[in-house]
Amino acid sequence: MRDRSHYSVRKGSLLDESRDSIRELRAASIRARADLKATLLDTQAARQDIEKKAAAVREATAAVSKEVTRRLLDARDILTVDQREKLRTLVQERLGALRGGIHRGRRFHGGRSADDGDDADGGDSELF
Repeated sequence: MRDRSHYSVRKGSLLDESRDSIRELRAASIRARADLKATLLDTQAARQDIEKKAAAVREATAAVSKEVTRRLLDARDILTVDQREKLRTLVQERLGALRGGIHRGRRFHGGRSADDGDDADGGDSELF
């Protein structure tokens, strides 16, 4: 087992940094989707503008996914096996609650949600 004693001070800062960076990226993703929606509703919008906005949504969504993965891997490096298991359970519970909302949205809107990019078996929680 690795010595993790030097990480004790870092845990709080890692959590704070992770939370802040992920929130910022999610906010950017939400803004990108709102911009795309506005452009789609604009009957005068050029196809090229719509394609640009759609690309921005894809890039913003990918940035969130990459950051979440990076932060989960950072946490994995400093957590004990028991802590990883607790985190996995927490992530699965939260993803389950989130997916419940997404699935309800699918019934209404049909098709995939813009922020439903990971696989149905737990996605990021399987990193642990």
